[in-house]
Amino acid sequence: MIIKEGRAVFEGVAIGKLSVFKKSEQTVKREKVEDVEAEVSRC
Repeated sequence: MIIKEGRAVFEGVAIGKLSVFKKSEQTVKREKVEDVEAEVSRC
């Protein structure tokens, strides 16, 4: 078993697949979305 530690976003227990993203940039880029429907369809 591999144990990973990190910061919780929400309290509680989570069960599921774990994805680890290694990213050098530590800031969140915020953008104003003009076309909501186009943004939703990207997912």
